[in-house]
Amino acid sequence: MRPSVRTTVRAEAAALALAMIGVAAPAAAGTEPSAAVCRFEAHETTTEGGNWITPGSARNETVQPGAISCVGTVGGKRLAEAPGTISYWYVGGTEPPATVVGGENCVAWGGHGEMDVNLPLAAGGHMNLTGGFTAQGLGLAGALLAHPAGTTLSGLLHFRPEPDQTDQDCVRKPFNRFITNGEIVIV
Repeated sequence: MRPSVRTTVRAEAAALALAMIGVAAPAAAGTEPSAAVCRFEAHETTTEGGNWITPGSARNETVQPGAISCVGTVGGKRLAEAPGTISYWYVGGTEPPATVVGGENCVAWGGHGEMDVNLPLAAGGHMNLTGGFTAQGLGLAGALLAHPAGTTLSGLLHFRPEPDQTDQDCVRKPFNRFITNGEIVIV
């Protein structure tokens, strides 16, 4: 029996995310390994510019904090099973491949931003990871790399229009209200 497309895509996404961060160093004697696997969903809107087929610069940000769920340990602290929050802003057109084509567009995009990730801890309290990131991609998929609070956060992103915005095609109407899903690893 062949694996489903969904299973294959998830396996490839996990392999790519791990390859992006390299092999994590083994934990020191007496300490717990530090790695977490997370999934998030956030609703974004374009607040400046637009995501058109013509190159330019867009600014996107989360409408409200999105939900992020993780399994694992970060900085020696075990994460709780309850979801945390993720919010960010992003300026497009500042990283390849967007810089190669003259700016951000719906085919080739890349930029930078700031993120705030708040994760609940199993022992109580929260861990806040705040810092800059870069994101790059082609079409409706891409990669994310960040180093918030002494960690490395990397993974894959994919986008889809909001349910009431399915007519956004990037040619006749800009892709400006959308849902971002991500699978990330934090080490």
